Amino acid sequence: MTMKLNFILFCLVIGLSLVSCGEDPDCTTLDLNIGDTCDDGDANTENDVVSGSCICAGTIIFECATLELNIGDDCDDGDTNTENDIVDADCTCVGTPIPEEITYTNTIKEIFDTSCAVNSSCHGAGSGIFELTNYEQSSAAAGFGRMIGAINNDAGFSAMPPNGKLDDALIASITEWINNDTPE
Repeated sequence: MTMKLNFILFCLVIGLSLVSCGEDPDCTTLDLNIGDTCDDGDANTENDVVSGSCICAGTIIFECATLELNIGDDCDDGDTNTENDIVDADCTCVGTPIPEEITYTNTIKEIFDTSCAVNSSCHGAGSGIFELTNYEQSSAAAGFGRMIGAINNDAGFSAMPPNGKLDDALIASITEWINNDTPE
């Protein structure tokens, strides 16, 4: 017993592991003891050690340590108005804004009020010409099939508004609204 203890102390003093000094290892398949450093062969880990179940494993190296994610990984930014959230180059989880559905209430009414009905009065209340002051009237006017040609100033249509063409983004919104069956 004394000789074995002296042998173990000798090994420890000269810096050898007990395994390299001839002791049986905890993990015979790895020829290492639990807690020994090892190399798990994964370049994405560090501080590799032998676990209690005799597996060599390391701690994952993350580009964004606080998120425990890498740049380009999927994440959740916590914003219900975004989608396709990913970790950006600044290690921030960001999403793409979900486009708001184009409806009369949240998009078209403002365009018509500003460009067609209230401010221009061409299609305002009492004008008698395709009034565009509420959803029912606006949807009915769109249903005649001439509105897209008019706002695009296409040949054969009366250009609307008459004082200059709408911005392309506004035309695109009105066109999408009509093509989607004029949602309220």
